[in-house]
Amino acid sequence: MHTRTNKNKQDLLQKSDKYHNNIVTTLLQSLIRSMVILTAYTCKWASVRGALPQPIVVLGISTAALCAPKRKRILTIIMTLVSLRTLGEALHGYVYGNEDWEDDVLEYEE
Repeated sequence: MHTRTNKNKQDLLQKSDKYHNNIVTTLLQSLIRSMVILTAYTCKWASVRGALPQPIVVLGISTAALCAPKRKRILTIIMTLVSLRTLGEALHGYVYGNEDWEDDVLEYEE
């Protein structure tokens, strides 16, 4: 009887409630989902309201990640993001000037 109770507890610990998956599988799914959301948000941030098309940002970051040496990969990705954001800011300022930035302030004040 005692071993059966331990087995039930172990089964409960290893299974998640929603899909009856292993805890590790659920953790990996959540981690991948979080990484996709973070990547999408970061690429949207770097594209500066569409001044720099998002596929170009994704291609630039992917290229930087694949071409960088292993020890400097994260630094290279960060520098690429900052460079793309700077380029996007310059393009946005060149095309729209300062007229398009005021609507952000008005949206947050209301």
